[in-house]
Amino acid sequence: MLALRPILALGLLAGLLSAQELSVFRPRGAAPGQELEVLCLGRGLSDLVGAISFGPGIEVLAATAERDDRATLKLRIAADCPLGTHLLQLRTRRGLARAKAFAIGPLPTHKEGREPHASFESAQLVPFDATIDGRILPEDQDWYAFDAVAGQRVALELEGVRLGDGDWDPCLEVFAPDGTSVLQADDSDFGGLDPLAQFVAQGDGRHRVLVRDLAGRGAQNASYRLHLGAFPRPTLAYPPALACGASQESTWLQEGEPRRASITAPRSPGLFWAFPVIEGRVPPTGIAMLADDRPSFVEGAVPAAAPSPGCAFHGVIAAEGESDRFAFRASRGDRFELRVFARALRSPLDPVLVVRDAAGKELVANDDANGLDARVRFSAPADGEFSVTVSDQLGRGGAGFLYRVELDAPGDGANRVLRTSESIPGVRAEDFGVAVPQGGRNATLLALEGADAKDALQLALVNLPAGVRATVAGWRDGLSGLPLVLEADPGSPLAASLATPTARSGTEGSERSIAHRHAFPLLRVRNDQVLIQHRIDALPVAVVESCPFGLDVVAPGVPMVQGGSAALALRVTRVDGFGAAIEVRVLGAPPGLSFGTATLRDAQLEATIPISARGNAAVGRFPLVLVARATVDGVERTVSSALFELEVQEPWLDAKLARARIEQGGEGHLQVELEMRRAFEGTLVAELGRLPHGVEANVPPITATSGRIEIPLRATQDAAAGRHRSISLRIRVQTQSGEVVHAFGGGELRVDKPIPKRAAGGQHE
Repeated sequence: MLALRPILALGLLAGLLSAQELSVFRPRGAAPGQELEVLCLGRGLSDLVGAISFGPGIEVLAATAERDDRATLKLRIAADCPLGTHLLQLRTRRGLARAKAFAIGPLPTHKEGREPHASFESAQLVPFDATIDGRILPEDQDWYAFDAVAGQRVALELEGVRLGDGDWDPCLEVFAPDGTSVLQADDSDFGGLDPLAQFVAQGDGRHRVLVRDLAGRGAQNASYRLHLGAFPRPTLAYPPALACGASQESTWLQEGEPRRASITAPRSPGLFWAFPVIEGRVPPTGIAMLADDRPSFVEGAVPAAAPSPGCAFHGVIAAEGESDRFAFRASRGDRFELRVFARALRSPLDPVLVVRDAAGKELVANDDANGLDARVRFSAPADGEFSVTVSDQLGRGGAGFLYRVELDAPGDGANRVLRTSESIPGVRAEDFGVAVPQGGRNATLLALEGADAKDALQLALVNLPAGVRATVAGWRDGLSGLPLVLEADPGSPLAASLATPTARSGTEGSERSIAHRHAFPLLRVRNDQVLIQHRIDALPVAVVESCPFGLDVVAPGVPMVQGGSAALALRVTRVDGFGAAIEVRVLGAPPGLSFGTATLRDAQLEATIPISARGNAAVGRFPLVLVARATVDGVERTVSSALFELEVQEPWLDAKLARARIEQGGEGHLQVELEMRRAFEGTLVAELGRLPHGVEANVPPITATSGRIEIPLRATQDAAAGRHRSISLRIRVQTQSGEVVHAFGGGELRVDKPIPKRAAGGQHE
């Protein structure tokens, strides 16, 4: 039996791409040059075949499935593997799991011991200058012991929440050999909920470190990496940005005297994590910086002539109540964006951004448009000089209250930056990537930033797995996303790759620069707030084993019209014996269109999906793709149709319904004014809808030349009395290529009770 439901049901969309689940990695990281086995705990891992690494330096040597909830990866970490957080995504014969963070740090990694170490006396002895990989289970606490000498500087940092496994509150405490508490550390501007601290040993002997959850909770996935040693711990860099690919000596701020060291920025713009070498040592986690090619001006060294948009300013709110001001020039009508980076760089500054004109009049201001950082969009009201002011929301200041202000240049078409990301309505951003079945298709939606319809952009994907082809819809205004369909040959090997987009302008015939920038929420906390986020620079595409069902759609032979309705005819194929329910929906909808869904049960092969268009639906030809999903052996599998187009036109005709009146048991008529807006060939069939109980209509035949028609009405004795304002008229234009359905509302019908007849003597009967 066919079941139709609204497409907005989140339960239907959730889990679109997540066929298997990875809950825990153990250990949570490694050091360069290391080979190790990683335990994977989750669900649906019995057919594990490998993992995708989002970045260089991590090689998957083997993938072994032990049972459905347990598997292992053997990894080789290259000696030159970049330090920092890497992402690993498991792939199986049937799909992709959500990615997990895997940390690469400069210190040798040691596992938490199996022997109990839950007290001062039983603390596990660990070496100095090392990283300890452990977990805090419910009501657990871990004690570690290390040896230090008097006058030795000891640094500690814990990566816990930043690993993205769960929302817990780690803390640490250090004890001297005699049991005296030396320090306690909890939250920090740099680590967020993760603590970091340093101290100088006051005497020789064995010190202890206690790691626990501040609230005593813990969890099976409350993993941590405790870094212990004499490493430097800068938390900020000034200036906080470098030109793309450039090497520069920066000032690294930390407790004690600042240090100077060189760093090299990546070649692509955006946020990156720097690991400076300071006095021969490297910090265990990176310092946030920006790679950007805008001309940058440091506070106190801004040129006398105010620069134009397309630049950046760096500064520090060094004292309480301080505010910094920078001038820039703009032309009337120029539209651009100003952004402040502070919290994104781990600065304690809570920035407030204000733009004023030359007379000091405030034009626009913002505090928290981008998390706790500020952002404004600004249109210059006149030619001249303007100023941007930065201050702290609470009036604070200090040596570490640094910031960067970026002032975008007005967009001029050719210089617009094109970016793609996966964006499927109702699907979380952490469910990214496409699993393409052998001999079948699957699809996703790409959001495109910086595009203009006049460019007639055509996208493609490169670096696809062997035997996989991609079809990307052409960009046009009104699209919320570009449907991307991937198809694999029947004999394609089970493999995966990181695909990247290319773009060509149809108007100029030239290649356009484009980048994939998908924001991956590694951890969400209360109220679904994203606490930790990483950037994915490529689309993972994996070839998986063939699926026991497929999907095809019959492309409509006629357009649909604004205010009208239509239906998509679809057909599924099933291998012999596969009779599970298959749910089908449209992947994304053009503006103004609403789609139903279809569920095919009991080996059903054909169905339709209803479509309705609002009166203001966007007009044009829109690319669409259908996606089907079903549970196969306990794992959700998805396939797609081929790409097809749906055309939306303005109504071919117009109808205005008048008001009508009828008595119970009587007859009347409803007048309709018809206007033919275009010439067409076809038969018109009309019907009234939403008539009240007891009222029947006999709609006469109408033609493409009809002007005014009268529709006879008949009411029964018990017809619903009252004023009925929702009478509608549906006109079906039946052409040789199909049926075009128009719908019109606005009709009103009043049903009255008969007036009683008067009897002799003037009395009512």
